[in-house]
Amino acid sequence: MSRVMDVLANREQYSVEPHLTVAEVAHRMAELHVGAILVMEDSELRGIFSERDFLVRVVVGGRDPNATAVSEVMTANVFTIDGSATMEEAMEIMRIHNCRHLPVTR
Repeated sequence: MSRVMDVLANREQYSVEPHLTVAEVAHRMAELHVGAILVMEDSELRGIFSERDFLVRVVVGGRDPNATAVSEVMTANVFTIDGSATMEEAMEIMRIHNCRHLPVTR
């Protein structure tokens, strides 16, 4: 069985600080070619911000991306998985909790 850490061994996890604006975070995501980014504060995971969060909470919500902090529109209750877990366990967590992104703890 393959482990999460084996599959993601050469992939970097990117993060931003919660005080940044949605516009700043969106530009960073575009530069990095990622669809989601971790929101970290003092080395602690505070949430995750995804393209879906941008679409639903900012665009559809009528918010100004230049005046909205990412912490206001991120997904705050994030499920995580340990890198030693199997890919099957990761897929099951994502299925049960209906989440598209699952940060890996190392």
